[in-house]
Amino acid sequence: MASSGDIRSARLEGALQHIRQVLPELQATDSQLAQAILAI
Repeated sequence: MASSGDIRSARLEGALQHIRQVLPELQATDSQLAQAILAI
């Protein structure tokens, strides 16, 4: 998220939506989720 979240790809947006649907109790920011995705 080099743009500080201003610009998102469709794939990243889809991944974030999927994660939030599957784990609604998750208390992570979009930036934290993006960093976790990059780590795997």
